Amino acid sequence: MKQYLVFMCPRCRHYTNAPVGQKRRVCSYCGKIIDISKAATALFDDAQAAAEAVKQFNAGKDHDFEDAVQRSRDKILRLMPSDRIAVKDIADDVQGESLPTGKTRRLLVLLEREARDQPCSLDDFAKVCTANGLEWSWVETQLEKLFTAGDVFYPTPWKIMYIKAPSKTKAKGAVVDISNELLAYLREQDRDVSVKDLYARYAEMGVSEESVDASLERLMRKNEIYQPLPNFVRAL
Repeated sequence: MKQYLVFMCPRCRHYTNAPVGQKRRVCSYCGKIIDISKAATALFDDAQAAAEAVKQFNAGKDHDFEDAVQRSRDKILRLMPSDRIAVKDIADDVQGESLPTGKTRRLLVLLEREARDQPCSLDDFAKVCTANGLEWSWVETQLEKLFTAGDVFYPTPWKIMYIKAPSKTKAKGAVVDISNELLAYLREQDRDVSVKDLYARYAEMGVSEESVDASLERLMRKNEIYQPLPNFVRAL
C-alpha cells in the first residue's frame, strides 16, 4: 500500500498531500509548485488517511499537524529517497541536440520535447532543466506564468503538460500593410463584406489577421471604408 505525505503550501498555507517519493507537486489552491523536500511533512499509511488529515488540518487544527510531523519524522527519513543525483548522471534522450542559448527559449524547447505529447513528471522535468543549465527556482516562476497564460496545465498535481498554441505564434509575426490591395478588393465587391471572410481570403496569401485588422483600421481613419454592420466593412 502506497504511503502518503501531508504538508503545507508555503504561499497560501493550505495543506495538501503527495505519495512518498514525490519531490514536487502543484498546490491545488494557489498553483505554486511546492518543493516537498523543504516542507515539514507528516506520514500516513494510505491516500484516504492522508486526504482525511488534509481536511482536518485545513479546518484550522495546526497543532494536530505539528504532532503528526513529530511522530512521522524518523519514518520519513527512512522512506525518502536520496536526492544526490549529479547532472552528469542524467542521460539526454536526444543525442547531439543543441538547445538555444536564451533561457526562455530553452525552457520552451524542453517543454516541447518532454511534455508535449504526454504528461511529464515535475520531478523528471526538474532534472532535465537542471541538466540543461536552468535554475529550478527560475523555471518555477516561468511555469506559473505559462500556466496563467494557458500554455501549460497539470493533468495531476505532480505532472505537467505543454499545450502548443499555433495561433499565438502567428500573433507574433510581422504586421504588413495591405491597405491598397484591400481597398481595391472591397471596391470590386461593391457590397458588405464580412471581416471573417477577409481573414480567410488573405490567410491563403500568408497574411495574418493582425495585418488585415491594421489595414482596415488605417482605411477607416482615411474614410475610405466604413462598417455598415458589426464585423462587416464596405468601401465608400
